[in-house]
Parts: sequence; structure tokens; C-alpha cells
Amino acid sequence: MPWGSHPVTDPLWGTEAVEILHHGLEARRLDKLECLAGDAEALALLRVCPRNTVYSCGVCEKCLRTRVALRLLGLVSPRLLPLDDLRLVRSLRIDSEAYRLAWQQCLESAVLAGDRALAKAVAL
Repeated sequence: MPWGSHPVTDPLWGTEAVEILHHGLEARRLDKLECLAGDAEALALLRVCPRNTVYSCGVCEKCLRTRVALRLLGLVSPRLLPLDDLRLVRSLRIDSEAYRLAWQQCLESAVLAGDRALAKAVAL
């Protein structure tokens, strides 16, 4: 995704005093949330929304992708409602190739988890 940042070139921006590195780049959202599975406090503080500065809106692309991951892992966060109604996912329009790749990973995970309803909703 074009953010003006890349793991190959970012270290070139470092200095003797500052090292720039990408940590966790290999992990998917599902993997990162799985690490939080045993930490109720971390799940309670979870905030992913780029739109809302206080809480997660629950309906933007990033919030929905996180809600999908929480559903697949059987996790609950008081900051994001459980994803029971899949209409929001079905109505989502993805206009970025990077986001399309992230949703493809959601689809693959839903298929592996045997969540047919979610897989059908995520299949963009």
C-alpha cells in the first residue's frame, strides 16, 4: 500500500542515533489479534479506527476487517461489536489493491475456519 514507506528503503532514513525498522510486517491482522487472545485488558483497549479518535466506528473498512478477525478467532472486544450481521461486509466496496489482498486473506481464513456465511460475505 503506498504510504511513502517501505521496509527496504525505510532503514535508509535512519541515523547513527535512530534506527527505523518494520516490526511485525510478516503478521496478518488475524495473527496479531490471536496474540491478544489471552489478554482481556488488551482486547478491552483495542482501537483500530482511522476515523474515530476516541473509539472504533465499527463500520469503516479497517474496523470491519478487525471485526472479521475477532469473529474468526472467537474473541470479543468491548470496543468493537461482534460481527453477527454480515450486511455491512457484503456492502463494502474495496477500491484499493492492498485492501483487496487483506480481504482475500480474510476470505481464506473464513474458509479454513469453516465459517461459510462469512466466507460468502467476504467474497468480494
